[in-house]
Amino acid sequence: MRSFALCAIVLAGIFPLGAIAQDQMLPALHDVDGVAADDGLNIRQEPSSRSQILGRLDSDQTNVEVIELDPTGRWGRVNTGESTGWVWMRYLLRQDGQSFTEPNRCFGTEPFWSLTFDERGGTFTMLGETGQRLPQMTRVGSTRGPDRMGYVFNDGGSAMIAVVAREACNDTMSDRAYGFAVDLVSIGGRNNRRLHSGCCSISSR
Repeated sequence: MRSFALCAIVLAGIFPLGAIAQDQMLPALHDVDGVAADDGLNIRQEPSSRSQILGRLDSDQTNVEVIELDPTGRWGRVNTGESTGWVWMRYLLRQDGQSFTEPNRCFGTEPFWSLTFDERGGTFTMLGETGQRLPQMTRVGSTRGPDRMGYVFNDGGSAMIAVVAREACNDTMSDRAYGFAVDLVSIGGRNNRRLHSGCCSISSR
């Protein structure tokens, strides 16, 4: 418990709480908008209307995670299947109230692990093991601005510290792309003194 308290104090110094603006940063969630009900929004291999179609978003699809824009700002990268593609941003409407968008889940490989977020805490799971519930979560902002955020999870006896950075990330097992990378440190409990690195997504898909 003492080690957790010490780490929390250190993190509070490194990542002081503060308001985060710049609500145009990506990744962010969008809704399909302006597409006919009997039509869809094509996902293309390259940011071009002549490029191969990889998939399609429904006309009423919501919570589409846009990871980045092409140099023109007209096309946005999204995940589809085990790969990524590009959609025409004219038909995607950014959801309100997003600055540093909260991750919905973080994950990594070799070994496979996941950390899912909710309003109060999170659940950490290693492949083949029962999930560890961490019911308390503290958010700490960064002195570097809105490009990263710290999260301290604990269950009263053990803790995990996640530093989520806004940067390109790949899960190494597919061609999917993500806009957040994470370093996760375990302190105490059954996963004591481990460092896990991986990616985060703001989508539940």
